[in-house]
Amino acid sequence: PLNFLPGPRPRGPGDGPDPPPDFHRHPGLFSTAVYGELYTFRVSLPHVLLGLLSRGPASGWDLHARMSRDPSLGWDADLAQIYPALRLLLRGGFIAMKRRRSVKGPARREYRVTSAGLREFREWLAEPPGLPRTKDTALARLAFLEKLRPVDRRARLVAYRGLVAEALRAAAPVSTAAKRRRRALLETELAWVDAEAMLLAVQAGDG
Repeated sequence: PLNFLPGPRPRGPGDGPDPPPDFHRHPGLFSTAVYGELYTFRVSLPHVLLGLLSRGPASGWDLHARMSRDPSLGWDADLAQIYPALRLLLRGGFIAMKRRRSVKGPARREYRVTSAGLREFREWLAEPPGLPRTKDTALARLAFLEKLRPVDRRARLVAYRGLVAEALRAAAPVSTAAKRRRRALLETELAWVDAEAMLLAVQAGDG
């Protein structure tokens, strides 16, 4: 598994054994072997980067663009998160970096996955599946939909339906299992919105 643990610091004769690293104070010093399921969230970004690089070499900017264009990945990160993760992967030997000349600006840093990186990525893929855990402000608001007045609830459903329908129209061709899953989820979400709107109309008629 990914192992980015620091080496032991110099210690004096009477210092005793080297203490274990404090992962809770320094989450950047992580190891899948130590974190296990509880901290899978923290180690997913490096594995997503390994997966993207398994499709072909890319710069940090390219990786950010690929994530932004493909919601089916189920993961997003900004450049301030991507570059530190790339440095960790590079230091661990999971990726390699080559500078390529650029017609504009400084040399381009291009990363590729190594054989060690591919082994780690395949081990990560082979881990037992689990149900996704979503942390999203928009979904949290939907969880309290009943707290809105009926007229405001209907307006929220109409607005949300428009967003889902637009995302469905813009969904990429279903060329992978992940893209087919995303399309199915959007179709299910659209059906849920319509069912809620119908229920709201029935309740208004009963009132």
